[in-house]
Amino acid sequence: MRAMITEEEKQDIGDAYYQVGLAKGREEGREEGIGIGEQRKAMEIARNLLHQGFDLESVCEISGLSEEEVKNL
Repeated sequence: MRAMITEEEKQDIGDAYYQVGLAKGREEGREEGIGIGEQRKAMEIARNLLHQGFDLESVCEISGLSEEEVKNL
């Protein structure tokens, strides 16, 4: 068995780690983006319900937002 790896093998290993990290970062970014989008949609729904005269408790129940979040709209 040889004890050392070639520069080409080092580069291949580095490229593999880079690709794994890149894929993980994209997945994390995608999940974060989905979460932000869901939050924005809930806020939009809450605003619309408030404009239609729904009470705070109903708006919170329907939108899934907390009372604090709805009050800050």
